[in-house]
Formats: sequence, C-alpha cells, structure tokens
Amino acid sequence: MDHEIVRSMAGDFDSFGADSESLVIVPRWKVGTEPPPFLSTNGSVVRLLMSIVDDTIDVMPSIVVSNAVAVQIYRLLFDKFAHAAELKAAKIADRGLYIILASLVRGTRTELPNPNAAKNLKLYLGRTVTGSQEPGLAIRFSNTIKFRRGHAELKGLSLEEARERLFIRWDSEPFGFDFGEVQSEFEVTQLLGEMRGERAESSETITRLEGMIGELEKQLKRAHSTLRKGSAQSERDREELEIELARVRAGRTCSSSPARRI
Repeated sequence: MDHEIVRSMAGDFDSFGADSESLVIVPRWKVGTEPPPFLSTNGSVVRLLMSIVDDTIDVMPSIVVSNAVAVQIYRLLFDKFAHAAELKAAKIADRGLYIILASLVRGTRTELPNPNAAKNLKLYLGRTVTGSQEPGLAIRFSNTIKFRRGHAELKGLSLEEARERLFIRWDSEPFGFDFGEVQSEFEVTQLLGEMRGERAESSETITRLEGMIGELEKQLKRAHSTLRKGSAQSERDREELEIELARVRAGRTCSSSPARRI
C-alpha cells in the first residue's frame, strides 16, 4: 500500500487472531492528514502492543515507525498524562519500549539483547537536557507543545490542536534510532567471545608449535655437531692413511733401491 495513503497494512486485512478474544486490530491512518492512533484511549492499539511484548501475536503488522509513532508509544509507557493503564500495570517499562519499537521497525518480534540497548533507547526518547546534550525526542515534543507560542505553525492553537498538528508533521519524519547497530553490538559481543575462545585455542596451538620448533632446532644442532665430529674423524682418518701410505711408499722405495758395495 502506498506510504502516502496508508501507514499500516498487513496484506488486505486489518486484524489478526483466530477468535474474538485473541483478535488484534492493526491501526491504520492517513499520513499527512491524520495523527497516528497510538493513544491510551485506543484499546486495540494497547492490546497490539501488549501482544508484541508478551510474544502472543501471530503476525507482526507492517507499520512504518515515524518520530510521531515512537513518541506516542513512549508516552503510552512513561507519560503520566498519556500512559495506558494496562501497559503501566504490566510493568514492562524500558524492556517493553525496546521490544515494541524494535519489533515494529524490524517487522519481526525482537527481544531485548542487553540492558544497555533499552537504556540507550530510553535516553534517545526521554533524556532531559544535561549539559551540551540535546533533550530526547519525546522531551523535545513536549517542550515544543509547551512553548508553542514561539512556533508559527502552532501559535494560537489549543493544547490538543497543537499536539495533533505536531504529530501529523512528525509522522513524516522516520524514527532515527538504529536498532541494527544495537543488535550488531550484541552480535559483536558474542563474536568477540567466540574470538577470545578461538584465540585461546590458537595460543595453545602456537605454544605447542613453538615447542615443536624448539625441539627441532635442538635436533638440528645435534645433527650439525655430529656432522662436524664426523668430518673431523674423517679428516684424521685421511691423515693417518696418508701417513701410512707415505710410510709404505717409503718402504717400497727403500726395498727397490740397489745395495751399496763396501
């Protein structure tokens, strides 16, 4: 379905579930005209989010997560004026926020890889102003509404009108948190563990090879020594043979010479 017309579609259907008790309604709205419907007053949305966290949903709906959608879901969990009682009672907090948004972004249910992933996402959305850091996305949204008189498009609007107008505008902005990097970090952590194991095995192999090389070097030195000793022995034998040959030759010469007369 065209993104400009309908934000969410799952095939040609708007609901999942085999019976009325497990039925989950998939939210649909017109981007640029209507704000996303992730509100505490929308029971079907709350049930959808709970089913994602509980891992009871059969098929993950196709929902393009915008800044507006992310902020609304954050508010359902943490904003005291906009939270959904069912979600708050479930005490899913940071873990639930990560599972919901990561699952919707990825199109498949995604479990929390590590506590830091949830912490980073929570800061991305709900960080208050500290030093040179910018406030989180949800805090910026609230501040913009609070000080709407300073914004031309919101000036003169009521609180509800300003909130709806800003949600519609932010719905055209894609949610910028990179779940791929967070997941990769987790995978890299696992890979590093495997590499450390392989490195330990490699270290043992290297140590074993170094021992073998050392032993071979010793054998080579012994072989050289033996060769040198053998060469020295051969040289002495040659000298003795030459002496004996000279003696024999000398004796032969003496034997062949005529005797002198007296």
